[in-house]
Amino acid sequence: MRADPRRVRLLVGGYGADRGRARGLSLLEHDYDAGTLTNHGLVAAATSVSFLVANRARTMVYGVCELEQGQVVAYRWTSDGSALEQVSQQPTEGADPCHLVLHPSGRWLFTANYTSGDVTAHPVRADGTLAPLSGQVRLQGSGPHPERQLSTHPHMLCPFDGGAQLAVADLGADRVWVLAVDPVGGSLRLRPDSLTTPAGSGPRQVLLDEAEERAYVLCELDGSLVSASWPPRGHNSVQTTRAVRQEPEAVNYPAALIWLRPDRRLLASHRGADVLTTITTSGPTATALHDSPSGGRGPRHLSLHEDTLYVAHELSDQVTAGTWREGHDGFRVETSIAVPSPSCVLVVDPP
Repeated sequence: MRADPRRVRLLVGGYGADRGRARGLSLLEHDYDAGTLTNHGLVAAATSVSFLVANRARTMVYGVCELEQGQVVAYRWTSDGSALEQVSQQPTEGADPCHLVLHPSGRWLFTANYTSGDVTAHPVRADGTLAPLSGQVRLQGSGPHPERQLSTHPHMLCPFDGGAQLAVADLGADRVWVLAVDPVGGSLRLRPDSLTTPAGSGPRQVLLDEAEERAYVLCELDGSLVSASWPPRGHNSVQTTRAVRQEPEAVNYPAALIWLRPDRRLLASHRGADVLTTITTSGPTATALHDSPSGGRGPRHLSLHEDTLYVAHELSDQVTAGTWREGHDGFRVETSIAVPSPSCVLVVDPP
């Protein structure tokens, strides 16, 4: 099935059970010429698959089941690209996995288990299926927030150094940890140096610049963006700025952070203020330039495809599509579609 450059397919994961109404993975299609989003319905039944990644060939999709007994699941596209078939499932041996990432080689899948405070690794077999756990690191720490920081809560993983290391944003301990990856067996080891963010900040997302010399950390609990030299070595130089241009009137929790233009522009989503903030970066300095309405409530996840931005609005049960423009135009919503409790949008191109 050849991809139509004027039509983009999107796979949407979402929360089910007691947190939302999603019953599995939905397949959307964005028709650029018509300016419409179409929901083709479920392509895989699943429970609370809250985050998704695809392999480089786009033939496989991996997801986390964000449950008390966490699972990672592997799906393969059917020959006509119209549905997904589950080909393997493995326990994460942790609670509430919320993020996963593939090693650049495609040989391992790493998962952040939010509630149990650990990071796990699963080997990826040659056929794309998942083997049992090959590595696990439990983090230790806490923060001053009386409810959200009683223990560690890894929220995002970011490979660097060619996949030899992982940066781990830990909302519960106000740290970005560094894990070393065994290049042969895929096991994980905690390195001695970590990046410490201000007390009570709650790191949620971490991105590195192209040279991997600076980290940008979006913090959920205090609404800040931390800019720091990278990798961590003792006392790193840290600068903190507000991650939104205008101070929100409502209680606000930053959610997603992506690069709009490498080493130039970042985009952050905010739940509560329900805006997307364009952030400029220049070395150690990051500045919030402009807030744009996100087009819904609770913008949890962002996915950029060329100049088109897709936003998963968990609280208003919709996915919006629009364009992001350089300068102060920001994000402009063009169309939206109803999807129950979306938490992740993945651009896909089935074979």
